Parts: sequence; C-alpha cells; structure tokens
Amino acid sequence: MSTSPRIVTLELRAAVRCRACSVLTPLPGLRAHVSCRNCAEPIDYAAKAADARVGGLRYPFGGWGDALVDAAFLRKIGEDCVDARDSNGSPVQLKRVAAPACPQCDADLPFPEPAAEWVTCPACAEAVPVRWPDAETALWDDRITCVVGDAAGRGRTIDQTSSGGETIGCGGCGAPVAFGDPKDRRRTRTCTFCGAANYLPDAAWVVLHPQPLWHRSHLVYALDPTQTARILAATTGLDWYSVLDRTERSKLAAAAAHVADEARAAVVAAAATGAARPDDVERLAVDGALDDAQAAVIDAHLDVAARERLGTNAAAALVRVWARSESSGSRRLAAAHPAVDGALLATLAVDGDAGVRARVAARKDTPKALLARLRKDPDAGVVAAVKQNPHYEAGFFERLFG
Repeated sequence: MSTSPRIVTLELRAAVRCRACSVLTPLPGLRAHVSCRNCAEPIDYAAKAADARVGGLRYPFGGWGDALVDAAFLRKIGEDCVDARDSNGSPVQLKRVAAPACPQCDADLPFPEPAAEWVTCPACAEAVPVRWPDAETALWDDRITCVVGDAAGRGRTIDQTSSGGETIGCGGCGAPVAFGDPKDRRRTRTCTFCGAANYLPDAAWVVLHPQPLWHRSHLVYALDPTQTARILAATTGLDWYSVLDRTERSKLAAAAAHVADEARAAVVAAAATGAARPDDVERLAVDGALDDAQAAVIDAHLDVAARERLGTNAAAALVRVWARSESSGSRRLAAAHPAVDGALLATLAVDGDAGVRARVAARKDTPKALLARLRKDPDAGVVAAVKQNPHYEAGFFERLFG
C-alpha cells in the first residue's frame, strides 16, 4: 500500500477591516499584524480575529471548521471551502486548487524544494516566493507545509489596481495641486501658488493610495497517512461537523476508515524497518482493527513500560500476541486483560508462571470450572486469589473445614 504524502493546496485571499476607518486592507499572506492601507492605523489582526470568531485566526483551520478536511474530502478542484468571514466583515476566502498558481501567468507551480525561498514558474520563469512554517503561520494553522506566494516581509508588495489622473485643481486659484509624497496620509494638501488648503476627495485619495488587488497565496499541505487520520478523527468534535448533511458525513466516515487503514499499514511498515515513531506505535497498539500479524510487529517495538502503560487499553490482537509470548510479564498482562477469550484464558490458567495463573484466578469472568481447578493449584498465591474472587463458590467441606 502506498504511503506517499497526500498533497492538498488551498488558495487563500484574506483582508482585514480597519476599526478606525472601516476600510478593508488585503493581507499579503498569513499575517497577524498589518497597517491599514487607508489611514495607516496598526491592526492587530490576531486579536481582532480572536474577538470576532471562534478560534480566532484558526476559525477555518480547526477552530470552528476545517478547510483542510473540507477541501481534501468534500470539495472538487476549484470549489470554495469553509466560509470564514468574521462578524466585522474581514473575509478569509479559501478554495481548493490542484496546485499553487503563478501570479504572472497562472500556470501550475511545482512543489518547492525543501527550504527553498523561491519556486520558478515553468511557463514564464517568474520567481514566486515560498514561506516555510514559522511562529506567525502557526497562529493560523500549524499543519501547513509551506505557503507559496507569501514573501513574509521579503519586499514583495501587493499588486495594485490602476487609477487615472495625477493632479487636482486648487479650489482657490485653480492651479494644479501636487500630491507630494505618496506616503503622506493627510487628506489636506496646500496649494504652492496661493497657499489655499485643499481637501483631497475620494477620487484623488484613490490615486494616491489605490485599492490593492486581493493578494493570492497558496497554503500547501503534505500529509502522511497518520497525520491525515488524526485530522479526520478530530473533525467530529468541530462545530462545523454538526451542520454537515448526511451525505457529507458519510463521505468523511468512509474517508476516515480508508485513511485509518492506510495509517495502520504505514506505521506497521515503518515499525518493521525500525523507522516508526514511538508515539505512533503506542497509538496503533490500541487500534481495535489491528490484526495478529500487525500486532506482532508492533509488540516487537514496545518495551515493558509501554506495555504496562497500555494495560487494559491494548488492542485485542495485541493481547493475543501477549498471551502467546515467551515473556511472563506479557502473559500476565494478557491474563488480566478483559479482551482475552475463553480458549486463551484456559491456556493461561495452566501457565507455568504462578503470576499468570493468579491473575486468571482473580478475574471476575473466569469460569467456575477454571476457578475450581485453580483452587487446587500448588501455589499459595494462586489459591488465595481464588478464595478472594467473589464469584468463587466453595464446596461443602471447604466451607466446613476451611
């Protein structure tokens, strides 16, 4: 079974509305802080989002919904994902796309090389910036592999729409009024001929500070089967899941089952070569769908402490492996596990290790016939365990003579 990463790409367009002037400022990528394009007011977008919607910046990434799951399993290429507009009208638009697109010619871009700062468009040779995960991107979504089209402060500016006109006539003398420094955010300009103050109308203001186009960046995810399984499992706890229809939930359930099989096979394959992560091994050790062959591979990578941590949470297949193990410690764990079946219990009742037999004797579900046999065990500890079992029924002479 293939364990290649699942590549999912989301096109992101986002903007934040300034609380001072109510103008929208498009974001040049994943940002927590920006300046208003109209009045230059600093905007703490992370705080604003936290006040406006569940999960703040993570609203569409596991806060309320999950655009990653939505795109990967419910949307076709080109379809929009979870709507993430907040109560103040600051929109975050997400769309599933096949691959990041070149901002110059719209051609599909290749997956960036590890740690590369740029990816080159194969069609027009445009150099497109690549951003790798950092503290700011993690505020949005810590599952992102990279962001294509986000320069992260490396000097790339937002594309701007064009506006005609470069001057206005002075209201006092009619002479042309120079706009001066484009960075000057004042709405009043002084005529150099007559000294009259001229308030810049909206049309002139747009010339100085044209409306930026919504910047497009691409969030790229490369998910292994284990990550995908965890992400899908977490979906059912989101508020978004409650508004999905029956068909959508069925799709996610089918996807979860398929991905769980992939994840299980991937961890077992990694364990067989010694490459599995210990936390993944322990997580799989409680998987009820584990078969005996897979359980044997997993058990080989569990130490004594890990087996004891698993205890009664261990998968039934793993318990069967323990019951047949050469390790008395593993057999003792199996003897106390509720998933052990009658046949194995009978085998463990005659085990050569007294500790194993004592655990069988202490079980409340041990058949009376086995308890009667264990009552005659040569080990005093086993006999004591039988007598303390509330389901053991002593015979007449035992009750009479003790």
